[in-house]
Amino acid sequence: MPLAIRVEVEARGARVPREALVAAIRRTGPAVVLVWSTMPGPEGSDRLADLPSLRPAPLVLAAGPGWDASLPAGVSRVGDLVGALA
Repeated sequence: MPLAIRVEVEARGARVPREALVAAIRRTGPAVVLVWSTMPGPEGSDRLADLPSLRPAPLVLAAGPGWDASLPAGVSRVGDLVGALA
């Protein structure tokens, strides 16, 4: 019997201010948040620091080549869509 999975996606564009990201997470209460970074930014991984502590607490995934070598506690790095789904 096939497994049915319901996926809803809300995408944001480039350069989303951190405050807007937090507001969207609080408003929608997602189970997973994947944040893609193509290039390093001035805030680096610090912009992800307290996302895992929001309620309800989402699984926070950092994807793309723009993240620092170390990520905040509770944030996992994924290399591609397959890794994110796993």
